[in-house]
Amino acid sequence: MRDADRLRLATASALVVGPALFLVDNVIHPEELARGNEAEQLAAIAADADRWQIAHLIGFIGLIAICFSILGLAWLVRRTHPALGLWSAVAGVSGVIGLAFAFAIDGYAWGILGEVAGHPRTNPATIEAAFDELQESGWAAPYYTLAVVGFLGAMLALCWGLADGGWARVPAVALLAVGSFAVALEGLIASNAYFIVSSALFLVGGAAVARELLRVPDDWLRLRGASRPRSRSRRAGR
Repeated sequence: MRDADRLRLATASALVVGPALFLVDNVIHPEELARGNEAEQLAAIAADADRWQIAHLIGFIGLIAICFSILGLAWLVRRTHPALGLWSAVAGVSGVIGLAFAFAIDGYAWGILGEVAGHPRTNPATIEAAFDELQESGWAAPYYTLAVVGFLGAMLALCWGLADGGWARVPAVALLAVGSFAVALEGLIASNAYFIVSSALFLVGGAAVARELLRVPDDWLRLRGASRPRSRSRRAGR
C-alpha cells in the first residue's frame, strides 16, 4: 500500500509538472510563424537561437513528466478496466514517441537551421530550401499522426476510465480531456497565443485530476475487478 500511495502521489505530481513545463516552454518560446514564411521564421530563430532551444528543452522535459503521468493513470485505470488501462498505456507511450519526434524537428532541427541562417556568408536560398523541406516533407506525416492519435486517444480513454471507475469526477476529467485536445492541435495552429492558452488549459485539467487523485481513500487502491465501486459518492466521507 505504501508503494501504491507513493505512485498515486507521483502521478498527481506529474499531472501538474508536465503541463506546467509545457506552459513555461510556450511562454518563453520565440514567435512561431505560419508555413510559407521561411525567411521570416529563420530570422526570428536566428535572433534568439538559444532561447528557441531552451524553450524546447523545457518542453521535452515536460514531455517526460507527461509520459509518467500517462503510465500512472493507466496503472489506476487498469484496476477497474484492465484492457483499457493496458491499451491506453501503449497508445500513450506511442504518442509520446511521436511528440518527441516533433520536438526534435520543430525544436532542435529548426533551431539549428535558424542559427546557421544567422551566420555570415550563409546561402539563404539553401537554408530556406532545407527549412521548407523539413516543414513540408511527407515523411514526417506518420510521426506527427502518431503524436496526435496516440497521445489524444490515450488521454481521452484514460479520462473516461477515471470517470467510469470513480477515480475522479466528470468535471475534472472533462477539463483534462479539453486541455489534451487543445494541446494535440498545437501542430496545426501556428500561434504563440494559442500555444499558451492550450497549455494553460492542459495545466488546469491536470491539476483538477491531480486533486481528485489525492482525495481517493487509501482503501480504493486495493480494489480489483468486480469489487470496484461504480460511484464516486460511495467513497468514505463523500
